[in-house]
Amino acid sequence: MLILICIGLVASVVLGSIAVSLYSSFTDVNLIEYPLSMSKEQPILFMIVNQVPFQVGMFLIPGLIYRQFQRSKSNFQTGNALWGVVLFGVMVLLLPFLTEINTWVLEKLNMLEGAMQVKSQSDSLIENLVSGQETSVFISTLIVIGIITGFAEEFFFRGFVYDHLAVNSGNKWLAIVVSASFFAVLHFNYVQILPLLSFGVALALIYEFSGSIYLGAALHALNNVLNLYWLYTEDYPSFMEDHNWIVTSVGLGALLVLLFLKRTELSLKA
Repeated sequence: MLILICIGLVASVVLGSIAVSLYSSFTDVNLIEYPLSMSKEQPILFMIVNQVPFQVGMFLIPGLIYRQFQRSKSNFQTGNALWGVVLFGVMVLLLPFLTEINTWVLEKLNMLEGAMQVKSQSDSLIENLVSGQETSVFISTLIVIGIITGFAEEFFFRGFVYDHLAVNSGNKWLAIVVSASFFAVLHFNYVQILPLLSFGVALALIYEFSGSIYLGAALHALNNVLNLYWLYTEDYPSFMEDHNWIVTSVGLGALLVLLFLKRTELSLKA
């Protein structure tokens, strides 16, 4: 596992160095001092230099290498796949509720202001890539930030980290918690660390029950694409922006039903 993580780090640095070298051969701009404005003025180049090397090098390459030695997963079942799709939809409905709890905890710990500053910087980069940009730039952003990122993170966090820990620790719930925590922390978005942790758990369960890494990857990418689309059109659904107790109640009720339907399998015994 450590070897593959090191391979990912090296691949990320190598790809990033190549991208920076190619960019620097055409301009004398200092990229270290230029990322925020570059994301607005040269968004496609920004993604090629900053996003693609990290996602492909750090996440996708180790995940693909690991899959060559991965346990066999040929037990795909349509029923489990449908259960997973509904579970993911329920987690989307619960996102404002989980975010509100997360915000309350950070506020009690006197950490909210710092966390909001970090999130604001990250949000500014994403907003620069979509707000007021041409259609070609928006489509490029959907491909890189939406689809490539969604698939790369699933191959790494679920297809590699979760799978490796589940097989070698003999404790699938430990593997779920560790991989989901790793997933949440590496997003560096502590205002939404609880939602990210919850999505990490849900995606691991989807992978485990469906037997397919591609289902979770597709759902992850779809979530990214929808959020980028809503940001681009400035038309977020009301249930995504403000906590609504009716939506939360429906989501919690549906979650309980889904867990009840899988009450036996949730022991995750081999």
